[in-house]
Amino acid sequence: EAGLSVGVSQARLVGDEARAERKRKLGSPGGQYAVCDGDGAEEARKKRNKVASEGSRAYWDAYECALENGLSSEEAHRTMLKQEVEKLEAAVRELEREHQFLQDCAALGDSITRARTSGPEGGDDRYIDDLLVEPSSVSLH
Repeated sequence: EAGLSVGVSQARLVGDEARAERKRKLGSPGGQYAVCDGDGAEEARKKRNKVASEGSRAYWDAYECALENGLSSEEAHRTMLKQEVEKLEAAVRELEREHQFLQDCAALGDSITRARTSGPEGGDDRYIDDLLVEPSSVSLH
């Protein structure tokens, strides 16, 4: 996995000028993205040239760099997919936290509405003040 770390770092840091230099050094014709001649490099080149989204391009760039750093095609895919799963799991956790926050806000809103409509004379702001002073599970970001 050390080769992958180097590959991922290279993929993220390599700018357009560095890519152009790399293409020249590897003799890539017509601006085609150059990769090593290792296991799966041609497949990676073809797939990389077809993708449209930046996320997919970053994945294939890192995959190509992993190949260049000695990982087999299968190892590179397995490791890259593992990283993608970790990113997605982190995104799901963040969405779950945001969802819980919104549910807590809705519950507080419901409590405020109930306080306004209950109590003497159809409601009293003192009830709302009591709600807001009480410790709540709602935490504002």
